[in-house]
Amino acid sequence: KSEEVLLDESDPLWPALRYLHISDALTVVEDEFKAFVKNNKGASLAKREVDTMSGMSEAMRQMPQYTELLKKYGVHMDVTSKCSHLYTEQNLEPVLELEQDLATGKDKEGKKVKAREATLRLEEMLQMESGQCSVTNKLRLLIIFVAYMGNELPADEVQ
Repeated sequence: KSEEVLLDESDPLWPALRYLHISDALTVVEDEFKAFVKNNKGASLAKREVDTMSGMSEAMRQMPQYTELLKKYGVHMDVTSKCSHLYTEQNLEPVLELEQDLATGKDKEGKKVKAREATLRLEEMLQMESGQCSVTNKLRLLIIFVAYMGNELPADEVQ
C-alpha cells in the first residue's frame, strides 16, 4: 500500500535532511533513528525493556508519539534508500557534477569552468549509452550548457 506523505517544516527530520547529499542523509536518518529508539520510553516497551510499573506507565504515555515518529523515520529511510538507489542506478554523479559546474560557472575547487573543457565533458556525456546517461539527463545538460556557456564559445567551435 502506498501512502502520500508531505515533507515540510512540521516533520522533525526534514529541515535537517533537505539540503544534504544523499549519503549524508542516509547516515543522519540512521543515527537519528538509533538515538530515538535508545531514548524513547515507548521503544523500551516495544523492546520489552520496561520492568517497573512507573516505567511501563511512562512508556504507555509515549506510545502514540513513538508510533507516529516510527512511521516518519520509516518514510525517511524508504525515501533516502530509493534516492540512493536511483543515484547509483542512473549514474548521476558525473551528470550532476557537470550540471553544477555549468550552472555555477565554477568547478568543485571553485575554479572558473572553461568553455572548451565543458564542451568536451558534455560531448562525453552525450555519447554515453542511454543506460549510462538517460536521454532526459542529456537534454537537460544540453539546455544548461547552451544557457550558461553558449555565449563563451568561439563561433568556429559551435557546431
